[in-house]
Amino acid sequence: MSVDPYDEVVSDVRAALEAASSMHEGLLRQKRTGRSAEELDWSRDELSAALEGLDGDVEELESTIRVVETGGPRMFGIVRSDSCCLGLRRPG
Repeated sequence: MSVDPYDEVVSDVRAALEAASSMHEGLLRQKRTGRSAEELDWSRDELSAALEGLDGDVEELESTIRVVETGGPRMFGIVRSDSCCLGLRRPG
């Protein structure tokens, strides 16, 4: 049984979101414990990069869904029963 690429992407985005959430919690801990400005800056930069990556992933996912919707699901081998759910797959 093949895995739906959409499900793989959603799984990857969720994992990245969990990692970013963990980074945010770590940054808050660092602030409470009085870490150096350099350490806080590094953590902020890492979190910012993770969030930018997530933003790009979600934009790519939305773009891909639009392409399938516009080009016609059949063009991509999506059968009618799957195509009715494309709108439900929109992140957000």
